[in-house]
Order: sequence, then structure tokens, then C-alpha cells
Amino acid sequence: MAGASEQYAPMPNLESEIPDLIVDADVSRPFSMAKTVLAPALAGVSPPSIVVVHLGTNGPPTSDQFAELMTVASDVPRVLFVTVKLDKSWESTANAVIRANVPLYANAELVDWWALADPHPEWFSSDVNCGCHLWKSAARSAYINLISSAVGG
Repeated sequence: MAGASEQYAPMPNLESEIPDLIVDADVSRPFSMAKTVLAPALAGVSPPSIVVVHLGTNGPPTSDQFAELMTVASDVPRVLFVTVKLDKSWESTANAVIRANVPLYANAELVDWWALADPHPEWFSSDVNCGCHLWKSAARSAYINLISSAVGG
């Protein structure tokens, strides 16, 4: 998500496409940090109508971590979980955990970045990290369109 935010990406970016969007993306953030990041953002205010979570590229989540995040986000009407696309051994595990847990929560929704991106290896550069970065404009545009459509839907 960081690669599609105004912090890292030239136009277009998520903020230019989704009005009132606040992005809290950080390089190498693991899923285990989701609760810690989201809890203060939701404390003492009316919850946002939508929270988008795209974590798992830095190691797969556990079902317990998913449950902890959903406890924090229980008052958020829509929590969108984005699957991961990367060249690492835990890609399928991360996506399996996300796919298995989303149906357990009435306010959780799946946004399948993996299904959209997997048929397009040309979107991604081979790099020393994970081959998942949105450095190419086709990847960034597809990602922004997917998130924007999910938020609008």
C-alpha cells in the first residue's frame, strides 16, 4: 500500500483517487503490528466507515492476529482485507489465513489483489526484496483501481 500512496508514488496515488482517505502505510510493517497501529487511530472518535488492511507481505498473519485486529475494528462497518502478491514462500499461507478469516466477521470483506496481479508478472520487477513493489505504473494503476473500486462498492 505504501507504494501506491502519495508518500511514495507520483500521481496517480490512492489519496488522489479516494476522497478523505488517510493512509498509514510503513515499509516492512508486519501483520502483528495491525492492532497496535489501528487501536490509537480508532480511540475516542467515531470510527471510519471503512478501514483497508493490506498486510502479510512481511510474513503471514495468524488467525489470532486477525481476531485481535477484528476486535479492535469491531465498530468499523467495513474492514477490507487485501490479499498479498509477492515472490516469497509465505505468500500462499498469508492469503490462506486472510481468505479463511474474512468470512468469520460480518464487517470483513476480501479484496483479492493476488487474483488480479498473479496473471501479470510483467507488472513487477525482480528485486532483492520480494518482487511485490508497485514500481511499474501498470501495477500501481491496477492496485489503485482495485482499492478504489472496493472502497466505492
